[in-house]
This record gives sequence, structure tokens and C-alpha cells, in this order.
Amino acid sequence: MIYFITQRITEKTQRYTELFVLLCVLCVLVELPSFAQQTAKISGIVKGVPPQSIMFKQDTNYLNIKPELKEILLDGSDFTTELKVTKPRTWELQCNDEALQLFLEPGDNFSIEFVVGNINKGTTFKGKGELHNQFLFDFYNTFKTEYDTAQTKQKILNAGSIDEFEIALYNSRKKQTTFYNTYKGKENFSPAFKSFVENLFRYNYLGSLVAFPIIRGNNSANTVVGALPEIMLSEVIAEDGKNPSALQGRYYRMFVYYYSIYSASKNNGFNKFTDQGASLEAKYKAARDFFETKAFTYFLAKFLLENCGKIPQPSLKRFYTVLATEDKNGFYSTLVNERCGEFINSEIKKDDKKVAPIIVGQKPASTGFTAKTLEGKTVSLDEFKGKVVYIDFWASWCGPCRQQFPFAKALKEKFTEKEKKKIVFLYISIDENEESWRSAIEKLEIHGFHTISPGNWNSEACKFFKISSIPRYMLIDKEGNIADENAKRPADEMIYNDIIELLKQ
Repeated sequence: MIYFITQRITEKTQRYTELFVLLCVLCVLVELPSFAQQTAKISGIVKGVPPQSIMFKQDTNYLNIKPELKEILLDGSDFTTELKVTKPRTWELQCNDEALQLFLEPGDNFSIEFVVGNINKGTTFKGKGELHNQFLFDFYNTFKTEYDTAQTKQKILNAGSIDEFEIALYNSRKKQTTFYNTYKGKENFSPAFKSFVENLFRYNYLGSLVAFPIIRGNNSANTVVGALPEIMLSEVIAEDGKNPSALQGRYYRMFVYYYSIYSASKNNGFNKFTDQGASLEAKYKAARDFFETKAFTYFLAKFLLENCGKIPQPSLKRFYTVLATEDKNGFYSTLVNERCGEFINSEIKKDDKKVAPIIVGQKPASTGFTAKTLEGKTVSLDEFKGKVVYIDFWASWCGPCRQQFPFAKALKEKFTEKEKKKIVFLYISIDENEESWRSAIEKLEIHGFHTISPGNWNSEACKFFKISSIPRYMLIDKEGNIADENAKRPADEMIYNDIIELLKQ
């Protein structure tokens, strides 16, 4: 009897083993989801005059802080690479100063053919994933002015009224929706891609709309922020605060940021805040009340990163504690601590109020750091003593950096010739590839004193100045001390006043 039972168990075990082996073989053959690929393979042909390298970039945290980079060195015109893709995500292919937006899903395997210097015309895709990326290429080319945040800001500032601006937004969204609904092959779009595209034009509309009163208010001396007609916000629903997958879209992030600020302004009677601590408190509450954890922690991290040197230390420490508690995996809190740890962990003083935007003589900037000029010479910051230095940390692959260059040009034109002799507009590139750096300077017509500290995030500049995101700006006074290690961007009109103040000292 014992023998019989043992034999039956053995036979069952053998059959289960055989079935398991068979199942494994079938999974490999048909690529069942549990064994799905976690990569995307991309090959390509680079026409024209191929650069020394191209770059694939993924902004994993949506803050442009240490984005994932993969540089492909070219030996001829062909390339092949494999990217880690565990879920549907947007990527960017960068060639010299041009960029191509991509949407990748696990298992994609396609080729790209493009012409250097003309990447946004005639680029083609072939293979698994081609339909999604061909649509994005066609879509962005058709509506490129609507998906340029710098142009969106300019449209907001130039608009005669909110009604005029909203009508243009509404008509553009109608055209985008029609383009999407009539696109050949739309029925074969994956669910993830459909969701991504539909979020594009929904939040392009809503994000631009709620940005209107805030951007106009920040560029006005008025003490109040303009209110949007309630009918315009009737489209905003609770689900807009519970859409974590939409975070990879730039205009959803714009919506999260400006909707939180607008709601805080509304709760304050549309009066501008005069106290930074009270401002953060109101914006924190508005974001917390509407957005779910991922969007909320994104907003709080972004706001702290942009203002940590200007927020009263008690408030800064309290809100960082909230962020660290909510952000259980340390996704954002680690980044904020890297940039703002010095402010967060400083000793609280009884008379601690606002931190001045410029802290003259904060610490020496020059000791131990050098960079290479276009002529191949080594230069240190000591050589600029006696002048005010406005440093722009950038790279040829950095899209937000490129958006600031027209504003930098306009900023320089505001100074008199006498003032310009006392100012150095110093550009420090962290490009890995010198050819890409030189090419971008020429094509983008960037005027200033140019240097390079190669190595991307491992560059000496990043290590020395503790830089984890670009563009990043610094102001150095005439004595060679860092006056503001998180200086305002060229697009912020107040940077002119900061430089003038340093010239007077």
C-alpha cells in the first residue's frame, strides 16, 4: 500500500515537471507577458554628416535632474543600441543640438533613418513600434508651436485677454483631436500610447490655461493675480488629480504645478503672497487637497528645489519632512536633500526670516576648479576676479538649456557697454563629447565665454559645485565669492536686478 501511494506521487511529480518544462518552452516561443522583454532595440541610419555620437535621454524623475543618458559613439552612419524599458515611457534622441521625441514600450524593435541638421523633416521609422513613433513625429511637427513651453509663455504674455488666449487654445485642441482621430493606423495604437496621446492635448489645454494668470501675475507689478472665469475650469475633474501615468507629459506637469499655485491664489482671494513661508503653506495645501501622492510629491519637490534658498528654514525643514514621509522610496527626497541639504539641516535661528536672494561672500568659488576653453587653454575662476560672473551650466543634449538661450541673449542686451565690461557671461558645458559642444555653440549662436568640463554628471563641474540638474545658474561677485548658487534663469526678469546690485558693490 505504501509503495502504491509513493509510486502515484512520483508519477504526479514527474507529470507536473514535464508540464512546467513545456510551459516554459511555450512562454519563450510566444513571449508570454510574464517573460516579456524588458528592453527596446533601436537601430538607425544617420544621413548627412554624422556626428561623433548621438545620445538617448530619459528624464526618469521629470525634474531634469540626472536624467538617464546613453551615448552611442558613431563609427560611420549606422548604429544599434538596446535600452532598458520596463514600461511604456518617453525618451529623447539627441543629435548635436537637435532632439527627436520617442515613445518606447518593452519589446519594441525598430530602426530610425534621419538627416543630421534636419532631424525634424523626413525622419522615418520601421519595425515594431514604428506606428507610435511615426505618429509622434507627425504630430509634433504639425503642432510644434503648441508644444514649446517657451513659446507658450510668450503667447501668454502677448495675449490681449484670457478670452483671446482660451479661444486659440480651444481651436488648437480641436485640430489636434481631429488629427489624432483620423490618423491612419490609429486603431492599432496600444492602450498605453492612446492614453499618452490623449493626455497630450487635454493637458496642453488645461496646463496652458491655468498657467495664464500665474505667468501674467509674475510679470506684473500688480498686487493681485487675475482670476479665470469659472466656466473655463469646469472641465477640471477629480480624475485629473489621479493620473500618475500622465506625469511623463510636460504639460500635465505644467498643469500640476500651475493648478496648485492658482488654487492657492484663489484661496488667498487672488492676492499675491508677501511671505514665502505662507506662500508655500498655501500651495502645499492646495496640491495636497487635489493631487494624489505621485503628483503631489512631484510638485512639492519641484517647489522646494526652486526655492530652498529663499524659504524660511523652519518651513523648509517641515515640508521636507512631509516630502520624505510621503515619498517612501526616497525618489524625490534624495534629490532635494542633495541640492537643499545645506539649508534644510542648518541651525534654526530665532530671528530666521526670509533668506535674501543674494548672499554676498557666501563662499569662494574659484579654489580647485578649472575648465577648458574653446582654444584648449585651462582657465580658473580666479581669472575673473574684479568682475561679476553669471555662470550657465549646460550641455548640448539639454532641451531646457536651449530654451533659455534666447532669453540670455535678450538679458545681455539690457546692459550698457560700460556695464558689459564688468560682467562675464560664463558658459560651462558638461558635455562628454567636445564636438557636440562646439557644434551647439555655433548652431545656437551662444555668445559668451565658453568652457567645458566633460563627463556629463561625472564632470568635475558637477562634482565641485554639487550640480545634479541643468540648466543651473550661479552668480559670483567681484571678490570671487558665490553670491547666489541657485541664481535665477535668464527668463526671469529679476536676474537683471540681481546682477546690477552686484555691479554696485
